[in-house]
Amino acid sequence: MYLPILSLFSGAGGLDIGFYRAGFIPRLAIDISPAAVKTYQRNHPYTCVEQLDLSMVPVEQLISLWNACSKGEAPVGIIGGPPCQAFSVSNVHQRDNDPRAQLVERYAEIIGTFARLTGLAFFVFENVTGLLGKKHRTLYQVFKQLCEAAGFRIYEKIIDAVRFGVPQFRQRIIIVGLNERWFGDTNFKIPEGNSEPVPVSAVLHGLPEPVYYYSKLKREDIPFHPNHVTQRPKSKKFTNGSLLPGQAFGRSFRVLRWDAPSWTVAYGHHEVHIHPNCHRRLSVYEAMLLQGFPHSYVLEGTLSQQITLVSNAVPPPVGEAIGSAIKEALEQASVRQVHKIPASSLLEAQDKPRIKEVLVIQEQSSGDGTRRLPEVPGQFFSEWFHQNGRLFPWREKAATAFGVLVAEILLRQTKAEMVAQCWPLLIERFPNPEDLSKAGDDDIWELVRGLGLGRQRSVALRAVATGLVERFGGLVPASVEELLSLPHVGIYTAHAVCVFAFGIRLPVVDSNIIRLFSRLTGQQMKNDNRRCSLAWEIAWDILPTSGVREHNYGLLDFAGIVCTPARPRCASCPLSQQCISYYQEPASEPISS
Repeated sequence: MYLPILSLFSGAGGLDIGFYRAGFIPRLAIDISPAAVKTYQRNHPYTCVEQLDLSMVPVEQLISLWNACSKGEAPVGIIGGPPCQAFSVSNVHQRDNDPRAQLVERYAEIIGTFARLTGLAFFVFENVTGLLGKKHRTLYQVFKQLCEAAGFRIYEKIIDAVRFGVPQFRQRIIIVGLNERWFGDTNFKIPEGNSEPVPVSAVLHGLPEPVYYYSKLKREDIPFHPNHVTQRPKSKKFTNGSLLPGQAFGRSFRVLRWDAPSWTVAYGHHEVHIHPNCHRRLSVYEAMLLQGFPHSYVLEGTLSQQITLVSNAVPPPVGEAIGSAIKEALEQASVRQVHKIPASSLLEAQDKPRIKEVLVIQEQSSGDGTRRLPEVPGQFFSEWFHQNGRLFPWREKAATAFGVLVAEILLRQTKAEMVAQCWPLLIERFPNPEDLSKAGDDDIWELVRGLGLGRQRSVALRAVATGLVERFGGLVPASVEELLSLPHVGIYTAHAVCVFAFGIRLPVVDSNIIRLFSRLTGQQMKNDNRRCSLAWEIAWDILPTSGVREHNYGLLDFAGIVCTPARPRCASCPLSQQCISYYQEPASEPISS
């Protein structure tokens, strides 16, 4: 399942390509440039794209836009790089009052607001190293301080794209902020790359000659690639032999070498680098290859706008490396450090006793180092799920966090096969919390009446949707304590949504899993996941550091298919030799509270 993120100052989308490859999906992308928006729309059809000036747009409007595009999912992260021209050392006309410089603080404000309202897990900030200079250092420090005040632990590093397999030298400052409520003291490191330098020849050698630009040039006149266009050479240097590979005459005449990486792809007016054969400047497409863009990617806009887009882009391989490191940290984060109630909690006073109860359970369930199921391999339930797991629509990658929450409410005291019949109809008609909160009880009941329990489900569904709209702006929060603040959401449902919708490292414990643990250990357990501390200890003990969705789905399906309440399939159970109850008569069963 791809994790939803918000992309700000998205530009050509290079950073977004990398994060998509790493397992994230931008649900909303925003940029001020018409050419950037058109480019993003062409190459990322799965994302809502808006042309907005982020210095002017209220954060509340951004949240409304996100809500409209995300179908009720809260963003796990925000990625972006405010315009760097105000800080670039190549900008010899820097102004103290450059409005673009203020976008750094604005970015911090947006991050802080989303963190407060949605439990944002991380953010990524990319910019030129000129931001670290004496003139802009204070602004850089203010940005970090604002993000730290919002609850983020800051990691920063200067990286060079050439170490990520990109055929150019390109130093940039990267900041990754990890929400301490999610990650605690996670030992995170920004990747610095380990690739040997890739020469220009690796991506440019053998390409056909580009088309020279002229005012009436049409796309159909460009045969190889829509961006394989360049400026017609006019200077005498292109013909008098004065240009040699590897030489530079100022910024306007830098000639690439076949056997070395390129200088930084950051072109100003008439500053596009010169082809290693010295006869012309690079085409936009050739610059895109030097940035690590795929062949299928197309930039929109005029030639000048395309040059700006490719110059400002983050190389996709760099984005992928950063995204993969964050994804791994998300999977390995310790929940015992994550779910601490912040001082600035959004929860109302009457919700806190419920939060305190579940936190006590989690603290008691932290384990004492003794494995409760020593004979069960650590990846057993994940592997069993891959071979035998059940397929349901809310388990598909396309399912939203809101869809997962709805499914968990419907699954109470009901077979999953029955829920699978009505869930798609319910989500199709009410795809987000706002729509469901406005629905009449009769409209909802008509869709779920076949599941039983009278009107309890329809009342619960609308109450949950209303709570999401009123308390979280129509977004599904990605933390246990905030989910528990919603009506009709208990410990199991809160954990299940965090695990299955957001991939947070958490165990899930319900009555079926308690029955499974009771039989495996031969110990009687209370059939109440709020009070059965031993079941939580076992669940924590066998929880893997990654693949938590598959592991927990495996536990649920194994208990539902093999270790059933009546007539369990002990003869064919792959854990029968490790199961204490298999050798007992009668088998141990959970006891009612």
